[in-house]
This record gives sequence, C-alpha cells and structure tokens, in this order.
Amino acid sequence: MFFRDEYDVIVVGAGPAGSTAARYAAMHGADVLLIEKRQEIGSPVRCGEGVSMEIFRHVDIKPDPSWFVNQVTGARIFGPSGKHLLIDAKNAGDEVGAV
Repeated sequence: MFFRDEYDVIVVGAGPAGSTAARYAAMHGADVLLIEKRQEIGSPVRCGEGVSMEIFRHVDIKPDPSWFVNQVTGARIFGPSGKHLLIDAKNAGDEVGAV
C-alpha cells in the first residue's frame, strides 16, 4: 500500500458513519483515504447500539449473521411512572435490527 500527498477526502474513523461517508465519496469519484487507528475494523467491538437492517439495504451490503451478537425483534420501554410501551417487530418498522 502506498500513500499519496493529496486526497479529495480524508475520513478519520472507519466505524459505521466513517465507512459510509468514505464509500459514498468514493462512489462519486473522490480519491478517498479512510484512516482507522485499529488494525482490524470493528474489533474489539466498541459500539453498543443496535443497527437497523434498513441501513444495509440502503448501502447495498448483504449483512453476514456472524457480524451480530443478537437479533432485535422488539423492545419494552419504561417511563419513570412504570408505564411501558411495547414495540414489536411487526409495528416497529426499521426501528428493530441487530446488536
């Protein structure tokens, strides 16, 4: 691998946002340098958020089941009063995915 002195876009951090930004810039013709401080992207896992399956369709990536610890099929959200809201997979739209 060699590095040049000039790039159209330099993205620091190859997490979900950085990788997506770099990919789209490159798809639109930019010379892109994507920098990640770790040797392997996503290892060790540092993201605690869920990922909507819609994002994979949006960026045209087929997700591999080995990328995820759990499939999220719904959630129960509790308020301070103890009342709760149930979000199940059929009613949640793209708000459920994987962790």
